[in-house]
Amino acid sequence: MTTALIAEDEPLLAEALRQDLLRLWPGLQVVCMAANGEQAVQQALQHRPQLAFLDIRMPGLSGLEAAQALAEEWPDADDAPPFPCWSSSPPTTSTRSTPSSARRWTTC
Repeated sequence: MTTALIAEDEPLLAEALRQDLLRLWPGLQVVCMAANGEQAVQQALQHRPQLAFLDIRMPGLSGLEAAQALAEEWPDADDAPPFPCWSSSPPTTSTRSTPSSARRWTTC
C-alpha cells in the first residue's frame, strides 16, 4: 500500500483532497495530515510517507520549502524522502465560499 501525507492550511480543501485521493486511488493510505509546512516536515519525519501532497502556498513554510527541508533532514540515506506532489487552488478561489468539491491542481 502506498502511504501519503497531505499538507493543506484550509481544512475544507484538505478533506476534499483526501476524499478525492481515496476515491480515485483505493490503494492509497493517508497516514497523516498537516495544517502548515512546519507540521508537514514534523509529520513526514515521524510517519515516513512515500508521497507528500503539499500545498504550495501555506503560512510559515510553503510546500516548496517543506519539500526542501525534508530533502535536507531525511534521516536515512537508504530510504528516500517522500515524493512531492504539489497542490494548489486557482488564484481566484476563496475557500470561505468554495464548496468542498472545489477544483484543485495537483501535480506529481
